[in-house]
Amino acid sequence: MTSVVRSDLARSRCLETLANLALRHNVSIDENRVRDLLNPDTLWLSIVQIVGTWLIQLLTPPSPKALQPEMFVTVLNAIIDIYADEGREYDRPVFVEGGFLEALAAVVGRVRNEVNDRILILGQWLI
Repeated sequence: MTSVVRSDLARSRCLETLANLALRHNVSIDENRVRDLLNPDTLWLSIVQIVGTWLIQLLTPPSPKALQPEMFVTVLNAIIDIYADEGREYDRPVFVEGGFLEALAAVVGRVRNEVNDRILILGQWLI
């Protein structure tokens, strides 16, 4: 996506669109399945699983250093939007069994650093 879409705003919109596609309400996990076109012999995959796995991969090394802070936050927001409701049908098979919580825990340090950097920048700007 980064080589095709050049502006951060466009990248953010693409991520938001994918998150909304994965988050479709009142759509069962079975209705949300697509065939992996690159591997036709594989099982059908859930859109929420495909999008979520891709978002998690964006956050984990070596990708996080490549993400600008704004895009990093956009990816986190998309993950939160999709997986915040543990009552959703896909929570256990995708989020829990996919190890998404562990992947998110691994980036907590970066989130703290980004927030602290922004606070310092804002503080210098206010002085």
